[in-house]
Amino acid sequence: MKSFRRRRRNVVNAGGSDTGQMMNLALFIMLLAFFIVLNTLSSYEEVKTEQVRRSIELSFSRAPQVEAVKASTAPDPAQSMRQGHTFDRLDALFNAQISSFEAVQSKSRGVMMVQVPYDDFLEAVIAV
Repeated sequence: MKSFRRRRRNVVNAGGSDTGQMMNLALFIMLLAFFIVLNTLSSYEEVKTEQVRRSIELSFSRAPQVEAVKASTAPDPAQSMRQGHTFDRLDALFNAQISSFEAVQSKSRGVMMVQVPYDDFLEAVIAV
């Protein structure tokens, strides 16, 4: 008896990849049309946009600002560099106001965790 070997035919579906591209393109066009219509129908309130604009301008401008709003404690950023790390200043503030606290600092990650007993914290807040 002879054994017959069957040859496999590799059938390549040439139209399959075009279908996927067409579906992706159709989805992209529908999403684009949706957002164009959404943008056309939208409106905004001048009051809210003015507040946001003023806040961004205040944050990023180099113009002189009101002292109460500034983030730095010194008028010149070059002078504020010699005031120490912010965590050290916060640690000193807690030591001055609340003696019974535990602080864990990670200066590389920019995280400081402080644990204070509630009664001591409440007493310090009321004293201020």
